[in-house]
Amino acid sequence: MAIKVLNNLNFDVIEREDSYYEELTEFIIQSQTNELKYSKYLKKFFELEVKVSFGQGGVANIPWISFLREGVTTSNGIYPVYLFFKKENILVLAYGISETNQPVYNWSLSNSQTIENYFIQKGLGTPFRYGKSFVYRVYDVKSLPNKKVINNDLLELLKYYKSLNLNLNMKSIHNEIIDFNLESFYEILDLAGLIFSPQLIQRFVASLCTKPFVICSGLSGSGKTKLAQAFAQWITADESQYAIVPVGADWTNREPLLGYPNALSKEEYVSPENGVLDLMIRAKENIENKEEQTKPYFLILDEMNLSHVERYFADFLSTMESGDQIPLHKIENDDLNIPQSIKLPKIYS
Repeated sequence: MAIKVLNNLNFDVIEREDSYYEELTEFIIQSQTNELKYSKYLKKFFELEVKVSFGQGGVANIPWISFLREGVTTSNGIYPVYLFFKKENILVLAYGISETNQPVYNWSLSNSQTIENYFIQKGLGTPFRYGKSFVYRVYDVKSLPNKKVINNDLLELLKYYKSLNLNLNMKSIHNEIIDFNLESFYEILDLAGLIFSPQLIQRFVASLCTKPFVICSGLSGSGKTKLAQAFAQWITADESQYAIVPVGADWTNREPLLGYPNALSKEEYVSPENGVLDLMIRAKENIENKEEQTKPYFLILDEMNLSHVERYFADFLSTMESGDQIPLHKIENDDLNIPQSIKLPKIYS
């Protein structure tokens, strides 16, 4: 049973098995700060996977919480989702529809209103994103309903979502081999409102094909990170294949990227919360799994020059040239999911 201590002074504990109200209120509070970490939030609720996002590489205009059935991702599928439109100060519980890829499934709805139509009806203009998703409930963040109403609304939507007949095999669709077409990437950039010259895009893609390590230089705000992010989102199946990590000015060693053995507990290894090591492990497992289609994985480091690159990135530079393993630890623990060493997977054509 999922529980959480809400008050460290009097140790009030609330059971979370059938209540998401506490998580939601914490989410709203954090959404109004610059904090992007989400590790404290529940990973499962009502037998569904929960994804929380406050932005990647920067604070999002519309932070969200999605509830996913097995095989469904936020970039390819339909799912219940909380969307916090911070500018308008409204929280929408929606029949979510992925924007990155056209969903295989459709919500079986009648007389439902899209978020875009709701905004127009209320004189709010055009939503920044997620306009094609359908409204289930809309809450004024300044005066949220009570706990019972919030929980009942969410549980009703989740029950309906779980009752839908989604029998199509998502994995087989994700593994379908599609011809690489750079023209479609131009179209996606145009739809997203990102303007780059075709020559620049061609040089970027050609550089990645030549060597899977590219440094983008240019003026601040010129779109370096956005270009890398857009390409990674366009070519990957879901968010598990890429990570956007802002480099800190205090990075003096490799620990922010690769983690470290826990000095207080000799059988534990502390992975970085930014997910870099987890991304490398997923890429390694994908290469080693002969039954699975080989996928691309991307690590995007934002503002690399904020710290001395040779201090925190030396192990990566070395393994890219030599192909040798990066030693991580010498812990003898069969339950540990972190390998004793790792290297960047080779690129297979």
